[in-house]
Amino acid sequence: MVEKRVLGVFLAVGLTGGIACNRSGGDGGEGAVHARFSGDESAETPGGEAGPCERRIMPWVEANEGRESTLAQVVEGLRGWSKLTDTAIVSTVPGQAELYRSLGGRVPGMRIVPGVKTWTILPRFDSVAGWSKVAAECRAMCEAAGVKELLLENETAIRSYRRGEQDFDAARFREGISQLPKDVSYIWYPSIHGGNDRVQKLFEEVCRIAGEELDVRFVERHWEGPDALDNEWMDRAQVRLKRVSKRPTIPILYFYEGERWWQFAEAPEAFGAAGCRDVIVYPGSKLWVRAAGAITQALSADALD
Repeated sequence: MVEKRVLGVFLAVGLTGGIACNRSGGDGGEGAVHARFSGDESAETPGGEAGPCERRIMPWVEANEGRESTLAQVVEGLRGWSKLTDTAIVSTVPGQAELYRSLGGRVPGMRIVPGVKTWTILPRFDSVAGWSKVAAECRAMCEAAGVKELLLENETAIRSYRRGEQDFDAARFREGISQLPKDVSYIWYPSIHGGNDRVQKLFEEVCRIAGEELDVRFVERHWEGPDALDNEWMDRAQVRLKRVSKRPTIPILYFYEGERWWQFAEAPEAFGAAGCRDVIVYPGSKLWVRAAGAITQALSADALD
């Protein structure tokens, strides 16, 4: 049954996978909203009894263009997501640190985790000089956003290595990322994935070094869509990621059109599959605004059943 509604989010008890939220600290920082799930996703309390656990829901949008129309869309979506959470990730290209000051003024109370797309800075993923420039961007973005947490979006930056077009220099990569600010907690995307051993071993080496040099949480794609739950290579990637992760990983849930991805109505199933952990929700820019209302509605309806 649902007891009451607070701050636009349902507080629920006695539900398997039922959404609930409170405002507390934890990894999300002061005032972060954590979704709580009961039933199979319960956590063990200090007394040894199973109880509802808490999670931080982090919707993620890319704002790569500085146009006012782009900013307006990001803001509209953030206002919708604020009914479910007060933490969101907004990534952008370098040189856009002022974006975060603008967002803070337009969506007060929403904690914005900045993110930088590293490919526009790095001539090579193992470039020492390139990572020095990334470090400067990290400092500028965190200062503008007023947080000590940041997403490193490396998908394009590492693509040529994944394709086997360049050789990876582990020593230079370590030297490069060691320049990143040490007082920042990083979210690393992508982590280990790929449909063959060569690619997965490459990503494992990258994540191992990142985990040794940084305070980092890796984004885990094992729950990205329904098909991924029964995929041999996703299972192998999950095992490899556990070997190199010093902190809890963060599942990502993709909500796109198409059977491969989660649909809005499947939000309760998706969150239940990811378990009792912080989670990133990625609907893409086109669905950013619509996803905020639809996913919140789906989770709320599930709590009422």
